[in-house]
Amino acid sequence: MEKVIDFYLKKLTKIENLEIACFALKVSPDIKNGYQGKIIFKELKIPRINPLFNHLCFFAWVSLIVRFSKFDVYYSHFPILNFGKKLVYHVHSVHKSAIWAIEKGSGFWGKLRYCLRRYYPLPIILEKMAFRFHKKNKFIAVSSKIKNEIIKEYGVPAEFIHVIPAPINLDEFFFQNRDLWKSESRGKYDFFQRQNWFWLGTVLNRLAGKNIHLALTALAASSRNIGLVIVGLPKKKDLIKLRRWLKDFHLENKVFLIGSRPDIEKIYPIFDFFILPSLYESFGLSVIESLLMGTPAIVSKEIGCLEFIPAEVKKEMIIEIGDIQCKMELTDILRKISPVVMAEKDGKLAALTEHLKGLNEEGWARIKNLLNL
Repeated sequence: MEKVIDFYLKKLTKIENLEIACFALKVSPDIKNGYQGKIIFKELKIPRINPLFNHLCFFAWVSLIVRFSKFDVYYSHFPILNFGKKLVYHVHSVHKSAIWAIEKGSGFWGKLRYCLRRYYPLPIILEKMAFRFHKKNKFIAVSSKIKNEIIKEYGVPAEFIHVIPAPINLDEFFFQNRDLWKSESRGKYDFFQRQNWFWLGTVLNRLAGKNIHLALTALAASSRNIGLVIVGLPKKKDLIKLRRWLKDFHLENKVFLIGSRPDIEKIYPIFDFFILPSLYESFGLSVIESLLMGTPAIVSKEIGCLEFIPAEVKKEMIIEIGDIQCKMELTDILRKISPVVMAEKDGKLAALTEHLKGLNEEGWARIKNLLNL
């Protein structure tokens, strides 16, 4: 979500005679300096007590700002009340659908967790208020998957919902640098010096919905020399659970956590395949980023961005997991896959880059229209 917000804020700052105010709980000095005073940043002072209290306070603060301020249009990435004012709500997920997708196959305890989370007052209540009181609201869904979920769960008329894919910062991804960045990045980690190993990679900032357990069970069942590199910084409790799984599956020598990396474009090339077996993924920006760097992907059918990838690229660079609850299919995929000779795919990567550039431009034009700019 942060990448999407940053992309559009930079676009908005290039429009003359446009006053922009950005409300957030906390804004780092780097972000403020990055926009060179073109945006008025307002930090909302909320005492940190617990997540429920924090979210309710944030919701109340921003809703009050909308109620009593006099901006021409409001653009939000979170559910808020609009009080009859023009609001464009950029929807990145539908909580009701997400928790069902995550918990539906996990037995009695999963059903219990689903019930507890399904009727937990937040964020369900906030979602209901944002979607049910939609007069004058316009909704941007990052994929058709999200649009269909909004219609199904909340009955919002289809004409209020505009499908605009998440933008890709193409200035960072150059498939022509793939081999150089691969050599540089692999040289920083000792485990890449192993001979005749096949490397998978994924980006992981949380465990919920990512289905990483499936990847680990398939990896443990494989007799091949296959390693998995996890990029990202999960929360402490997720990290403890992840390390326990690695110990239980005896994968401490096959799975490596390298933390968060700001130069992610230089990390994708070190993988032979990117893997994302998610139970729920509204878009899946990391899948497209990996493809842009020439790294093919093994993904679940629940990835929202698949509809925006050209058919010829999907055919040659995407392997879809049909059953994301069964380890046998993924185990079979890992048994058969081999490194792809990417030099033969450069023409398709160039075409993919141009295709995504067109989607970026079309998406921005549609958002400007929705914001009446």
